[in-house]
Amino acid sequence: MVFKLNNRRGNIPVVILVLLVFLVTASSLFVFSTTSIKIKEGIGDVVILEKSYLEENILESSLFEFSRNSLLKTYEDFASSGKYISGGVVSNLDGVIHFDSLNPSWEDAFLEDFEINLEKQVEGDVSNEEYDSFYDDGKIEVILSGIEFSGDPEFFSYIYSPKIFTSLNFNKIGLHDFEDIYDAKQSCKYEENFDFCLETYLFNFESFSEKLDDKPRVVHLISKKKFFIDGSLKNIFVDFVLK
Repeated sequence: MVFKLNNRRGNIPVVILVLLVFLVTASSLFVFSTTSIKIKEGIGDVVILEKSYLEENILESSLFEFSRNSLLKTYEDFASSGKYISGGVVSNLDGVIHFDSLNPSWEDAFLEDFEINLEKQVEGDVSNEEYDSFYDDGKIEVILSGIEFSGDPEFFSYIYSPKIFTSLNFNKIGLHDFEDIYDAKQSCKYEENFDFCLETYLFNFESFSEKLDDKPRVVHLISKKKFFIDGSLKNIFVDFVLK
């Protein structure tokens, strides 16, 4: 008779080893799987955010162009209508405006017309946003708020609400604000070489003036740069009778 003895104690370490190998493999696969998902989600998040930043930059560029066009249109209208002059507009026989005093509210009036022109510029291109404009020391600043960029909640949920801002400096554009023009004409009105003096202060304009006998001097300021306004490339003129 043959007796077989099973070495059960010898089989236990083998079983434990197999279980440990299985657990390590399963854990590695799980970590690899979840890490891959996170990497893909991370890449997706970056792409979505970069798209939002790109759209923000496009809006900033558009706002600058719209604002610049509106400023030029408003400036030309102001120069021709004499809204910058205090006490009502009085013209000579040739229709040139008498410029005595500066309208103390010209900045508010300019901003009001500027915003009207800006609304016409953005109509059909941007909607449901809010514009605020301010005048500050030779600059017009425009802030566009109410913009929201959002992601698909199923993939990447986020809401991004930037403030779009632009600033327009009269001098850098190629003009001077009307307070600068008033100060220059007051400083130069008794100078023998009036035009040279005026151009020293108003370096973005050329000055041509004429004075006949005892009549007041008629001043013609012409912008050195040409601007695209209402579909035409042209200079801006500021004409007035010196008072």
